[in-house]
Amino acid sequence: MNRKELKSKALEHLKGHWGYAILSVFLCMIIIDGVGAATAGIVALLFTAPMLIGLYSIFLDGSRKGEYDIATLFVGFKENLVEKIILSLYKALMVFLWSLLFIIPGIIKSYAYSAAEYIAAEHPDYSFKKCLTESERLMKGHKWELFVLQLSFLGWMILGMFTFGILYFWLAPYMIATQTEFFIVLMGQDSELSKKGTVVTAEIVK
Repeated sequence: MNRKELKSKALEHLKGHWGYAILSVFLCMIIIDGVGAATAGIVALLFTAPMLIGLYSIFLDGSRKGEYDIATLFVGFKENLVEKIILSLYKALMVFLWSLLFIIPGIIKSYAYSAAEYIAAEHPDYSFKKCLTESERLMKGHKWELFVLQLSFLGWMILGMFTFGILYFWLAPYMIATQTEFFIVLMGQDSELSKKGTVVTAEIVK
């Protein structure tokens, strides 16, 4: 499945649900940023993974069921909360430590861990270590693909600066929905991580 197909699927699943998608992203950002501003970022760091797990769960359901339920935003706080808080802390710490090695290793590590919250959303019983380990395994050979996929939105990001940020209200859900399609394909290809035990044969290419 190429980038054009991933974006097409994202737009297809967002059709008729833009309001809920925009609201879910906006609420997630407001909560994380608001808590971060009030606590010098400490508490926000603890809750980043649970909030992202909830947000990604919304987009996973949007892709698979055509449903965007705002209440799902807080599903990350319902099970294994301690593990998810540790996931936030450990992931941030490891990316920071790797970033001390001239930045690039930190970027690579962040991409290696990029599937962790999606895996936690799919498998809430997984420990933080299992989520990170599986993310590293899943992203092996796919980090560059995700980077290029995200880079393909650069033009829209630049255009957004000329709209005083208004465009980002639509762009952020579009990017997350596309990223979600990317991870759905990857996890579907993996017999262990596939939620339904089925293997998706579609291939992500340029």
